[in-house]
Amino acid sequence: REEMIAEKYYYGEGHCEMDLIQAMNHYKAAMRLGSASACSKIGRMYDTGKGVPIGTEMAVEYYKAGAKRKDPLSTYYLMQYYFETEQSEHAMNAWRLLIETGDSRTISMGLLSYLRYCREFEIPRSLMDTDSILAHMEDAKLFWEDEHLAAESSGQYYFQSELDLLNELLAYY
Repeated sequence: REEMIAEKYYYGEGHCEMDLIQAMNHYKAAMRLGSASACSKIGRMYDTGKGVPIGTEMAVEYYKAGAKRKDPLSTYYLMQYYFETEQSEHAMNAWRLLIETGDSRTISMGLLSYLRYCREFEIPRSLMDTDSILAHMEDAKLFWEDEHLAAESSGQYYFQSELDLLNELLAYY
């Protein structure tokens, strides 16, 4: 219930005007009550500075809390943070946690990030988790194809480029 109320304030839906402070308060209440997904939403608010000052450290703490609760998005954002800060071992641990969530959407997004990172930093194939790549490759292709087909015309180029990149990286690895 708290998270639903937070969403209404965050997006200004229903009878609620957009109020990011109220949204944050309700997300935090939802988190205290056990919501895993509220962690990623709070983390994103800190990460992007939406309604609060940008605070990467705060964002990471909320992502960690969400990852402990098996929230796919928190785990994905945590993995992204570790990739961006070149913390390979932590990133790989987050990738494994992401797989454990079983959420094919975020696993598909994560696989693309994982392959990008490996290419950018020239990680040898021998050090990559090829079993997980192979296990999630087809789902990732389907996800990006579906996103491309479902996107508005303005977003189709983005999703097509992501799909093309995924295919290129999968062929390389």
